[in-house]
Amino acid sequence: MAKKPPENPWRGRSFDADANPELSAETASTRRIYRSPKDELWDLANASVNGELTSPQRERLEVLLRDNPEGQRLYVDILDMHAELHWRHRCTVPRDEELHDELFGEDDERTVRVDADEKDISKETRGVAAWLDWRAHPFRFSVLSLALTLLLWCGIGYLALVVSDKQHVAEQAASSPDNKIVAQITGKYEVEGNEPSVKFYNRDYLRAGQRLELKKGLLEVTFQGGARVVIEGPANFTVDAAGAATLAQGTLRAMVPPEAVGFTVHTPLAEIVDLGTEYGASVEADTTTSLHVLAGTVEARIRDANGQPIRSIQYVAGQAMRVNPVSREVQSLVANREVFPGEVPRWQQWELANTGKGLVEGDPDPRWKIVAAQNHPNFTPTAAFVVIGAGSYGENNPARSQWISIDPNEGRCPEGAIYTFGTQFELKDVDLSTLRLPCRVLADNQIVAVRINGKPVESLPEMWWASDGFRAFQPLVIRQGMVEGENMLEFDVRNGAPGSTAGDSPMAFRAEVYASGMNASPPSPEPAP
Repeated sequence: MAKKPPENPWRGRSFDADANPELSAETASTRRIYRSPKDELWDLANASVNGELTSPQRERLEVLLRDNPEGQRLYVDILDMHAELHWRHRCTVPRDEELHDELFGEDDERTVRVDADEKDISKETRGVAAWLDWRAHPFRFSVLSLALTLLLWCGIGYLALVVSDKQHVAEQAASSPDNKIVAQITGKYEVEGNEPSVKFYNRDYLRAGQRLELKKGLLEVTFQGGARVVIEGPANFTVDAAGAATLAQGTLRAMVPPEAVGFTVHTPLAEIVDLGTEYGASVEADTTTSLHVLAGTVEARIRDANGQPIRSIQYVAGQAMRVNPVSREVQSLVANREVFPGEVPRWQQWELANTGKGLVEGDPDPRWKIVAAQNHPNFTPTAAFVVIGAGSYGENNPARSQWISIDPNEGRCPEGAIYTFGTQFELKDVDLSTLRLPCRVLADNQIVAVRINGKPVESLPEMWWASDGFRAFQPLVIRQGMVEGENMLEFDVRNGAPGSTAGDSPMAFRAEVYASGMNASPPSPEPAP
């Protein structure tokens, strides 16, 4: 019995308006003719992300995605690619205004300074409103509206979390101004509060007297004065003022720039006054207090049971001490950086290998090779060259990517031949569970397989390009298969139209390959000596 072919998820989504009663006459009359539904979806996705989607186009988009898992996956990949490139090639937009933490994870490299004046509370509220202004930021508005649509279609709850986060920040900024805002949460990693109902949000404003009780994880707090503190749970930490805090229990590492000299951490047994430095401090359950100076100078003011000062000692880099909670005796130690939290893991984005970038047409591409050719059994790997390409390819863009092939000319080869384009790259200090490789690819004529470290990429979309379609990149996101160290990414490109095996014709490949992921988790420290 013949095997039943798989059901076509695009069935019922043809371009004949009569075959689609769901489409209005206006929608049908305003559509251009496409070679396939996927091409139309690509154009509609671009229009949506750029804030140019008309009502008829939105109606058509709903038809293409309704009850179509393959289309929905493709649409999410297109959105993913746009967001990644928007982030990668941002220019004048400040980093903390991007959609990065909504689409890819938490904010990175953020050291936000907060003005504690009461009038700035209204500024914070206005800042949230400005963030959501669709006229000023059509990209953000398009992404949020798109995510809402996917929520309705696919039951995705992700947008609800994003909107909840934004509402939380707005509500917090507009809350009672009894205590001034003196700090902000600028990073977190696997953090949990002692109470399940207590949540910690990146960019949360912190007011004087606000207590942070951590069950686990890392939390980074940046103070108005400029000091930055990484707290490791379990911990009981209180934000006292723009230049002061209290550590009742737990472990922290403080980084204090020159403008924040005098930043003070109160503990049950001592006041730790920073003189422009980096240090680690810990308070055990019995209030035993330890101080390890990692850079600069710190002053420790030992107090008696009544809180009165009894000794003041300065420590320099490499020195450490421990205070006994009963005798108040101070034991000298050697500073150990390893027992204190490192940096909070953050998302990174970088370019891996864009074909022909920065090269001149005719140059070999040092990042890419042709590693195999199925029509040449004795083929040995050879350089891939930047080519001018056929007229339908469109212009090369040396600043971004260019076409490459088997020779510096048109790269003519037999139709039906399959060549493998490969690039090697190194991965280190990255959490592989969060890593993904967003790609934009073009080929003359077809990408028939993609492999990462010899393993096929799952759910590879059909990637054919017709003679008039060599200008539209296809998105591809590789989500697994990467390893620490050296990696190999390969694309099998077939020349010629489907079924064609006679004659020679140009063959070429073009790719933009990026990486996005969280840097490696810090090692779990051992108990302080």
